[in-house]
Amino acid sequence: MSFKLNINILADTDNTTTGRETFNPLLRTAGRNHIARPRLEAQLTQVRRGQMKESEMRLLSRVLPSTVKRARANGDVWTAYHADALLAGINFRLK
Repeated sequence: MSFKLNINILADTDNTTTGRETFNPLLRTAGRNHIARPRLEAQLTQVRRGQMKESEMRLLSRVLPSTVKRARANGDVWTAYHADALLAGINFRLK
């Protein structure tokens, strides 16, 4: 039994489209101007742990809907997913 591993597709350093999107369109990124998903993940962790100030959460709750809309328009589904999750966590904490 043998298999082939294509490292070049997995090691995509620039955010241009490569062959990997033909197999899974969810791997597509929106280009160099996409929102930093690690920052969204860190903010979501802060919200879940209760470490984010209420004023920051209120500010993010006003900004995140446009972030989700822009990410979806650009086809960046993972940024949209993380921004949606952050918005849901903020709404849960503020209510």
